[in-house]
Amino acid sequence: MIKKSFFAYAHSKTRCRVKVGPVLDDNGRLVTDSSKITEVFNKQFSSVFTAEDVSNIPAAEKFFKKPSEEKLVDIKIAAQLVWKKIAGASGRQVPRSR
Repeated sequence: MIKKSFFAYAHSKTRCRVKVGPVLDDNGRLVTDSSKITEVFNKQFSSVFTAEDVSNIPAAEKFFKKPSEEKLVDIKIAAQLVWKKIAGASGRQVPRSR
């Protein structure tokens, strides 16, 4: 078995092949040019953001109701375990957690 680096393996699993478009502009016209599609999305996304009054931001609700000693603050993943799981994967199979 040819050993791949972790990053090559991870990259091979995360390729995205999604294509966007065509879209309708504000006037209902079909836009197919990628740079024009970008302009349509930019105009739409920028229209939904507003300037907020940052002087009066409410406090966020606490979601974690248990004592602070029970919080999960550190996650440690052993490199050896990752390499073992990668080495066990063949082809398009994804190793199952046990």
